[in-house]
Amino acid sequence: MAVGVRLRAGFQAVFESPLISRDVLGRLPAGQRGDQLAEAVALKVDFQGEPAPGATSERLLHVGTYEAAIENMLRRMHDQADADSTFYLHRVALRVDPSRVNPGYRDENDEPAAQVTNTDLRREGLEVIRYLNVHEAIGTLSLAVIPETIVAVQSIALPVEGLAPVARSSLTEQLDALEMRLAELTANAPDTSGIKRVDLRMMQLGLWPDPTGIGASSDEHEHAIYELWREAEQILAEGYLGRVSPVIVGDLPDAMGGWRGSSEAGVHEYADQFAAHAALLSHGDAVRASVAQRAARQIAALRN
Repeated sequence: MAVGVRLRAGFQAVFESPLISRDVLGRLPAGQRGDQLAEAVALKVDFQGEPAPGATSERLLHVGTYEAAIENMLRRMHDQADADSTFYLHRVALRVDPSRVNPGYRDENDEPAAQVTNTDLRREGLEVIRYLNVHEAIGTLSLAVIPETIVAVQSIALPVEGLAPVARSSLTEQLDALEMRLAELTANAPDTSGIKRVDLRMMQLGLWPDPTGIGASSDEHEHAIYELWREAEQILAEGYLGRVSPVIVGDLPDAMGGWRGSSEAGVHEYADQFAAHAALLSHGDAVRASVAQRAARQIAALRN
């Protein structure tokens, strides 16, 4: 199975994203027939539920594992202001001729696959190149393919509804306590309405005079809010990410921090979103099964 992520509007954006992937063709015996690859699939995530068949781009489609796809989505949420975007997971059927795959693999450290175009591959008589991934799923081999390899797409919105486990009573009690503390902090926030943010920040840093103490008090208040949310993240990570690799446990709180900042959510609303997204990491098999059950849309328009 190949899995990737598409992250921009329109189906052509599949071929523009720096997507992650794991080697698929490299696991096939040498000389295996091309028609035996008809069932290979790619999973990817984007903002659009309905790709537009027929749209093309000079960029290649990059595909990889489910885990790498979700990790890429989390990075987009944290690093690229996509925290409040609605994502869709797409299961994409590929048809690839093994004889049109590059020998060995490219080292992404020295030869960025993102710079390779459809024209480049066709000029070399290839459909697929393999390259060492240096972003998500670091150290795995990735695939970049031309759009003609796509034959069908199945899609599902993320996070998957109903997949998150019910919170334990002890966790709910901890969240209730945090909600009460947050309400108290909010009610007793220093009044900074008449001060420009940049001026306030200069007072907080001690770079400007702070005769009323508003800089110091607002800084202390902001720090208390920050620590409360850090505590919430830790509690939720312990409650929902126990089955997840420690390597990526920190990625979810980082990604969800962006969502919280853009939504001004309360503790329980944040916890619900955290749990729903955590399920994408802890229940990947269920997510893959869900998208595999969706009706497939044929993408014959993309094939020459």
